[in-house]
Formats: sequence, C-alpha cells, structure tokens
Amino acid sequence: MDAPGPTDTDSRPHALPLPTTFGGVAALASGPPTRLRIWQTLIAAISAGILVWAFQATWGRALEHAAASLPARGEIRQGALVWEHPAPLVLHQGAFLSLVIDPHGTREIGQAADVTLSLEASHLGIRSLFGWTQVPYPRNGRFSLSRTEASAQIAAWRTPLLALLGALIVLGLAIAWLALALLHTPILATAAFLVGRPLSLGVAWQLAQAALLPGALLMAAAVALYASRQLSLVGLLVALPLHLVAGWIFAAGGAWKLTRPPASPPANPFRPPDPEPLPAPTDAVAPENPFISPR
Repeated sequence: MDAPGPTDTDSRPHALPLPTTFGGVAALASGPPTRLRIWQTLIAAISAGILVWAFQATWGRALEHAAASLPARGEIRQGALVWEHPAPLVLHQGAFLSLVIDPHGTREIGQAADVTLSLEASHLGIRSLFGWTQVPYPRNGRFSLSRTEASAQIAAWRTPLLALLGALIVLGLAIAWLALALLHTPILATAAFLVGRPLSLGVAWQLAQAALLPGALLMAAAVALYASRQLSLVGLLVALPLHLVAGWIFAAGGAWKLTRPPASPPANPFRPPDPEPLPAPTDAVAPENPFISPR
C-alpha cells in the first residue's frame, strides 16, 4: 500500500473568495487582481443574462403579441401616423407593458400596466409612474404597422437585438464599475488614513471595485423578482439607490477587515503547563568519597 502524500495545505490552490461577505471583499482587495477580474466577469455575465431574460419576459413577448394584433395595413410615414381606424385599438394589455394605437390621443385605455406606449397622430406617448411624455416621430423614413411585416421584422431581429443588449449591458457595467471605483478609491484611502488604519492606493483601488459586486448582484436579483412578478415597479425603483448604498457598506466592511490587527489565538485550556527550567549547573567541586581508599 502506498504511503499517503504530503498534506501541506500551502501547496493546494486557494479557493476563490466570495464577494458577498466583508471577508470575501477584503480577500479580493488584498489578493491578486486575477481573482477580482474573474468575479467581475462572472457577475457581469450573470447580470446581463438576467436583464436580457427580464426584457424578453416583460417587453419582448408584449411586442410580439402586439405585432400579431395589428391589422393588415398601417404605417408611420413622414412623421405622421397613417391609420384607417379612428377608434383607439389596444394591441397588448399586460402587467408590465400596454401598447395602444390612439390616433386622436384620448389616452383613456391601457392605463393598468407599469408602462403604456401610445401610438398617436404625430408622436409616441409614453406613460409611467412619472406621468406622460411624448416623442415625435422621425420626419424621414417609414415604419410599417401591418401585421405581416411587423411580425416578420420582430422574428428576424429578436435574437441579434437580444445579443446586442447583453453585450451593451456587460460594457455598461464595466464602464460604471470603473467610474465608481475611480470615485471611491481616494475617499476610501483618505477615510482609512483619518481613522488610523491606512490603506495603500493599490488595495483601496481593488477594494473599491470588489465592493461594487454585491450591489450588482442585489440589483440583478431585484430585476429577476420584478420580471417574475414578485416585486413591484416601485420596489424595483427603490432597489436602484439601495444597490449603490450596498457598495459603500461592503467597502467599509472590507476596509475594516483589511486593517484590523490579527487576533492572537486563544490559549488551549487542555495543554499541560510548561515544566520549570532546571537550575543552571555550578562550577563547585564535588566532595570526595570517604569510602574510597587512597592509592
């Protein structure tokens, strides 16, 4: 039977710290940049996947259903709606999005959704929690509102547009994290210095980046809950500032973990006391043995 190999734990690969605890954020801040980049890539990909899925679940299916509900003819041409039916027509009515064609702009239907898109005579009306706003149609170009053309266009462009949306989300997160880390780094370094627990700029830079990851996961979870109807639109809007506050909380907690002096290990109550040291030998001459006969 072969003898077991060495059990030195230092030779084993280190586990990847989780960026969901103060200790994990501190470990990412003080460790090699590769570990931080791995987590940034993973969380950006997870966030992009959740947001793309949420868009398809809330708006994508609504647009597909609305295209299938269009009549045979209709278009937007030279900045005006060309429509044969004077009465408003609801193309889709859902919890997240309502689409209405309302040539006269009555805005009396489609009010139950979180967002309403109303195609009116010369502009697109948009209703949300913040009220109504309108965007004029472009003066040049033509947009078909016929059922056949609109459905074909959505089917052809759905996958490329979703892929583009995912790529833009990843790029947007990278830019946002970089900008926020540039803002947070000098604040963290200065605050740590003022409380007597200084951080180097390199560690503060990585700490500022690592502390943003829990907030990104919080926001992605809020979007997933909203798309699955477990969170209202108001709750989703509340999560927006909260995920930024989470970044500061984890930055402070990570800095505390990094600058805290190491605690001494507790004494073992079962360890026997150390023996008292023996007295040092002296140079005194040993007495003669009286029972030894002289030679």
